[in-house]
Amino acid sequence: MYTELQKLNPELTIRNITDPAFRTYGYRVDDIDTRELEAFSLRLFVEKEATRYTPSSAALEALDVRKSIEHKVFGQLPIEIGCCYGTNTRLNGMEYHSSNEMIVAATDIVLMLGRIQDIAEDGTWDSALTELFYVEKGSSLVIYSTTLHLAPCRVSSTPFNALIILPKGTNEPLTGEPEGTLFRNNKWMLAHAEGPAAKNGAAVRTKGVNLEVKTL
Repeated sequence: MYTELQKLNPELTIRNITDPAFRTYGYRVDDIDTRELEAFSLRLFVEKEATRYTPSSAALEALDVRKSIEHKVFGQLPIEIGCCYGTNTRLNGMEYHSSNEMIVAATDIVLMLGRIQDIAEDGTWDSALTELFYVEKGSSLVIYSTTLHLAPCRVSSTPFNALIILPKGTNEPLTGEPEGTLFRNNKWMLAHAEGPAAKNGAAVRTKGVNLEVKTL
């Protein structure tokens, strides 16, 4: 499917997360069994017409694998296990956190990534700097706090499903008003003017083309 997707998107360079280029953005996690998480997520979170994000799911967090993730990935910090799922195919902007993020692909997905170091002095970021990575179903990875990212993209007509694991409280509403690009708890948003976050009041800081992945 990866090769077919690249042929369908000749204007984009889509690498696999096994490519050395991914090391700039994160690393693979191969020593945690996430199959139960994936199965639960596919049952709990289904969206065929839009893109949704649930930051925290009590059902997912009750699974035994949570303890392994807290210990091995987050240094025993309390975590939340949620899900991003649906039909997204576009960049729509970028976000970052002050912490690493673990992503578990319950379906095949494409991630659009960038570097926080490439944010310009005026606070904007150019979508031309985006790098795309194909993530196969069943893969787990961690992206660094310096990695710009947003919702994964589906690769076919089938909606995508990706577990999102972060320190507890991330992406919850702020106690006060958004300030600059701070949009949610531990979430700095650089929205694209065409994306849904901009329509919800996020600062428009991503310029350039709102990249799109053509799906199989």
